[in-house]
Amino acid sequence: MIDLPKVQVYNGRRDHSVDHYAAGQWQRQELEWVDERLRAQLEDMLRGLDRKMAQEVIGCILYFINWGIRNYLDLWHIDGMLKTAYNKIEHAAAQQGIKLPLFP
Repeated sequence: MIDLPKVQVYNGRRDHSVDHYAAGQWQRQELEWVDERLRAQLEDMLRGLDRKMAQEVIGCILYFINWGIRNYLDLWHIDGMLKTAYNKIEHAAAQQGIKLPLFP
């Protein structure tokens, strides 16, 4: 009897790119204190999203950074990504002594 793998991971990065317009919008607005690892994770979060949804996600993240409000879109898979992003951003800021929100 052959044991089958319990989990399989396929690399979909080459098949699902980030919308170029949304990526440019994010790169123009992202903060200098975001390290390269978190920057890559946040960009990966936008993979496979259409332009409109990517812009919504970027808007939610920037709103959180600037105003401290965690916005959700009532789409469980997107909201799960946003929750993870909010937590990672908050942790990264705390590690560097940055107090969020930036505009209390």
